[in-house]
Amino acid sequence: MFTYREPFYARFGYARSGSDRSSRVVDGHKLWTSGVVTAVIAFGLTIAAFLLVRMLNIPLLGVRGGGAVVYASMFAYAGGAALVALLATAAMRFLLLTTPRPRWFFGWLGGVGTAIAVLLPLALSQDPAGRLATATVNLVLGLAIVGLVRSTAATLRPDSSA
Repeated sequence: MFTYREPFYARFGYARSGSDRSSRVVDGHKLWTSGVVTAVIAFGLTIAAFLLVRMLNIPLLGVRGGGAVVYASMFAYAGGAALVALLATAAMRFLLLTTPRPRWFFGWLGGVGTAIAVLLPLALSQDPAGRLATATVNLVLGLAIVGLVRSTAATLRPDSSA
């Protein structure tokens, strides 16, 4: 007869790793507050990157609805980065409530999203400096947003009142 043997770490109430904790109670207030702060950081980081690239006389590229490549507007690009940060926070909230390893899955989602954001400008047929600058800014923004949201989720503890 086979008996189920509990893993050593489970005897003391520990999960295998921090991302394996299956707590269904999430402090949403702290998560969303940090998501808003992440959006503000992404907004400011985008403006700083935009100004740095403009000082080098290299334009950041954007795509309009019809597929036309245009020079990006500083505040529209920064607003888009802030929106992505809020969407990343919403994705982390969903993953924290529904998956057994939320930070691991979020890392993969953020990595794929960042890779797409980096590869899209490189596929355009504009001047190479503009394509490379846009891809670099997208890489920095993606890494910053994913890192901030993941590190926030790592510090969240289940609310003891629920």
